[in-house]
Amino acid sequence: MVLNIISTASMIGVGRVYQDLMIDNEKLVARLICLMMDAIGVDHKEAKDYLRKSKINFKIVIIMILLQCSYDKAKENVLQAGVFVQKALMKGEKR
Repeated sequence: MVLNIISTASMIGVGRVYQDLMIDNEKLVARLICLMMDAIGVDHKEAKDYLRKSKINFKIVIIMILLQCSYDKAKENVLQAGVFVQKALMKGEKR
């Protein structure tokens, strides 16, 4: 508990907290990379590159990789499909 308080205070001190949210969190990015490697089957370098291209948006990165499309096209598919990645994937396959 004390270590959590110290860690949180240090993150606030170095500007990695906005409101009550931790930002610039390398652990989160590492988790997303692992998820991409497991769920989509990409290697570490490819996952990292796509994550950067997707502006760290997991739904968009899934669409970009599986449909081999641009960020803009993936974002358009996600926005039109609402919260459902599967719908966004099907939307991209029809074209």
